[in-house]
Amino acid sequence: MYLHHFHLQEPPFSIAPNPRYLYLGKRHQEALAHLIFGLRGEGGIVVLTGEVGTGKTTISRKLLEDIPADTCLAWIVNPKLSAEELLATICDELHIDYPPNTQSIKIFTDLLSQALMDAHAHGRNTVLMIDEAQNLSPEVLEQLRLLTNLETNERKLLQIVLLGQDELKDMLARHDMRQLAQRITARYHLHPLTRSETDAYIRHRLGVAGTERPLFRQSAIRDIHRLSRGIPRLINLLCDRSLLGTYAGEKQMVESRHVRQAANEMFGTTAQHRPLRYALIASALAGLLMIALMQSGILFFDHRPPAAIERLSSETTPAIAAMPNTGMDKSSPAQEQAAAKVAGQAAFTWQDIDRLGSRQMAYQTLVHLWRPGVTIAPDQEPCAQVIEHGLKCLQQRGDWGLVKSLNRPAIIRLTDADSDRFAVLTAINKDTATLQLGDRQWQVSLHDLEQHWFGEFTLLWQTPDGFTDTLRPGDNGAAVSWLVSRLDRIQGQLIPTHTSTRMDAVLVSRIKDFQRHHGLHPDGAAGPLTLMQINDTVKAQGPRLMHQGDAG
Repeated sequence: MYLHHFHLQEPPFSIAPNPRYLYLGKRHQEALAHLIFGLRGEGGIVVLTGEVGTGKTTISRKLLEDIPADTCLAWIVNPKLSAEELLATICDELHIDYPPNTQSIKIFTDLLSQALMDAHAHGRNTVLMIDEAQNLSPEVLEQLRLLTNLETNERKLLQIVLLGQDELKDMLARHDMRQLAQRITARYHLHPLTRSETDAYIRHRLGVAGTERPLFRQSAIRDIHRLSRGIPRLINLLCDRSLLGTYAGEKQMVESRHVRQAANEMFGTTAQHRPLRYALIASALAGLLMIALMQSGILFFDHRPPAAIERLSSETTPAIAAMPNTGMDKSSPAQEQAAAKVAGQAAFTWQDIDRLGSRQMAYQTLVHLWRPGVTIAPDQEPCAQVIEHGLKCLQQRGDWGLVKSLNRPAIIRLTDADSDRFAVLTAINKDTATLQLGDRQWQVSLHDLEQHWFGEFTLLWQTPDGFTDTLRPGDNGAAVSWLVSRLDRIQGQLIPTHTSTRMDAVLVSRIKDFQRHHGLHPDGAAGPLTLMQINDTVKAQGPRLMHQGDAG
C-alpha cells in the first residue's frame, strides 16, 4: 500500500524469516558463528536461545543457505512429539524407510544408525535442527542424548542444533539434564538489539527493500526501540504500522507521533505494562488483523492524539518524586517540593542531570562508594583506572530483575531526546529507585525511569588477587586458591588443604553445584557473575544495591 509513496521495491518490515533481510549485528554475527562452529566440529549438540522474536529462526535460515551440499538435514518445527514420533519424524526427514505402524524405538534407532553410518561412509554429514526446542519433553531430550551416542572412533554421526526460547536454557540447566548438557559443544543466547543496533537494523532493512533515504526520524527510532525493547519482530511490526500511518497522513518521514499511534493501535494504552511475551502475541494477532482489514478495504485511521502510550506521568505521591521529560508533562513545583521532603532527597529534574550527569561524574560517584577518596582522572578510561584498586567493570544489558540479582550499585545510561546522561543507581524496590551523583540523591518512580533507560548499565566488583580473566579447568594460582577458600566457607571443607588448588574436575563440579544453587548457568567456569555471587554469599566487603523497604 505504501511502497510507491516511499519509493520501496518491497515491504521492508515483513515478519517472515527472510535471510536476505538478516541484520548481522554483533550479537547476530556471534550467534551465527557459534552455529557454524558447532556444525564444523566433531558432532554433539549446538544450542541457540533467545526471547521470542529476537531472530533465532532467521539466523538458522541463513545457516541453511551456507550449509555444504553434502549435508543431510532433518528440520523439525513441531517438537511436541513423543520419543517414538521424534524418531519417526527424523526418519521421514532423512527419507529413511521403516515398517508401517512401527512403534519400536529400537527399530527406529537401528535404521537411523545404519543410515548415519552409510552417510558417513560417503563423506556426508547429518544435521538434526529442532526449532521451538523449549517444547521438548524430558523423555524426548533423553532420546536426543542417546542419539549422540551414535558415533565412530573419530566423530559423532549426528549433529544436533536446538533453537529455543529462554525456557530451553533453564531446562538444560536442571540437575537431571546434566548428562545432556555435557554433550553441548557450543551455545549462545541471543539478546535484544541495543538502541544503536535498532537504528542500524531499520536502515539495513530499508536498504534491502530499495531505499537509502532515511524514513524515520531519530526521535521515532528511539521510541521504536523503547516500545519494542529491541525485539526485531516487534520492531518490524511497529515500523510497518508506522509507515502505514505516515502514508495515510501524506507525510514523508516517520515521526514519534506516528510510532506512538502505531503502538497504541497495536498494543493498546497499557501495552508497556504487559509482560513482553503477551505483547508479542498481541502484536502478531494485530498484524494479522491489519492484513485482513487491508485486504477487505475497510482499514481506516484514527488520528486522535495517542495520549497514554508515551506520556510520562505527572502525578506523584509524597513518597515518590516524578521524573519529568523534556517537552512532556512535568510535575508541579508543589509536587516536587513534597517529594523533596522524603528522607532528605531532592526532587529529580533533568536540569540536575544536565549539570551533573556526565559519564565522568557517574564513575567518580560509583568509585567513591567502593573506594572513598580515590579520584578518577578525567583524561583516562575509568575502567582501566579502577583495576589498580582491585576492582573491575562489568558492562551488562538487561532488566531490573538482572540489576537486582547482581546486587551492586550501577551506572545507568539515561536518554532524553538525542542526548545521554549518566547516574548511579544505589537503591531499588518494586516501584521506585534512588539515583545518586556526588553527594546528591533523587528518588524516581521506575515507571518514569523506564522512559529513559534502555537496559544498559555498568557496575564494579571486587576481584580476587591474581584474577585477570574467567577461571577455567586447568587454571591455577592465587585466584584459584581464593576460589577454593570461599567455596570451603560456603560448602564446607570438601577438598583437603594439602591438595593442589588447580581447577581440576572436583573443583569444577563444586563450581557447577554453586552455580545451580544460585540460578547461574552451570558451566563450571568462574567468571564475573559467579565470583560476584560468591562474594555476595560470603558477605564480602563492598557496597550493595539497597532494596528500599527491605531494611528494618
